[in-house]
Amino acid sequence: MSDFTIVRNDRLPSIACVFGGGSGRTLAAGTTVKFIMALKSTGVVKVSAAAVIEDATARRVRYDWTALNTDTAGDYVAEFEVTYTDGLVETFPQGRKLSVKVLADLG
Repeated sequence: MSDFTIVRNDRLPSIACVFGGGSGRTLAAGTTVKFIMALKSTGVVKVSAAAVIEDATARRVRYDWTALNTDTAGDYVAEFEVTYTDGLVETFPQGRKLSVKVLADLG
C-alpha cells in the first residue's frame, strides 16, 4: 500500500507532510524544504524541487505537483529534505521513505 497515490497527469491533490519526531526544530524563517521523488526500481530522481512551508510552528509542508512530475505511471519513493538556517539538514520521514504510486489513467 502506498502512502500517497495520484493518477498520471493529475496535479491535485498536493502531497503534504507534518514532521513529527526528529530534532523537533521549528521551520523558522529562512529554512528551506525540498521534495525529492525517485523511481523505486532504478533510483532515478523524477522530482527535486522546493516545497511550501504551510505552518512553520506545526511543521507542516506540502509539495504542489507540476505537469512533468506525474507524467509517468510507476512506483516511487520520496522524502522531504529540510535545510535549517544554520545549514544543518534533516530528512523526513525519518527511518523510511514515503511510498508514492502514480497510477496509469484510462485515457
